[in-house]
Amino acid sequence: MASDDTNKRLEILEMTMEGVADLPAQVASLDGRVASLEVQVFQLRDEMRGGFSAVRQEIANGDATLRQEIANGDAALRQEIATGHTALREEVGAAKDEIKAEMRVLHEEVLGKIKLLRHG
Repeated sequence: MASDDTNKRLEILEMTMEGVADLPAQVASLDGRVASLEVQVFQLRDEMRGGFSAVRQEIANGDATLRQEIANGDAALRQEIATGHTALREEVGAAKDEIKAEMRVLHEEVLGKIKLLRHG
């Protein structure tokens, strides 16, 4: 009986040793895959770094362009406001002169009617 137990244990040990014998080849294969994966990670990192740099540059260029467009729009708006302000001042001045002239005419008419009423 001890012999059967020993034989079973010996068979198990032999199967285990066969599996362990393949282990160096498996480790070597795994090392190759890890090395390949490491190279891919480094390549990805370099590509991402380049991509992020390009995106940052595009944002910087867009920011500068946007700032210039805003400045140009601001200058144009200021010019339009100044032109409108000048035109409005001229219109108000002209209207003021017309009102003064009409008031003088009305004033003279009132004075004329007052004279007529006094002499009348």
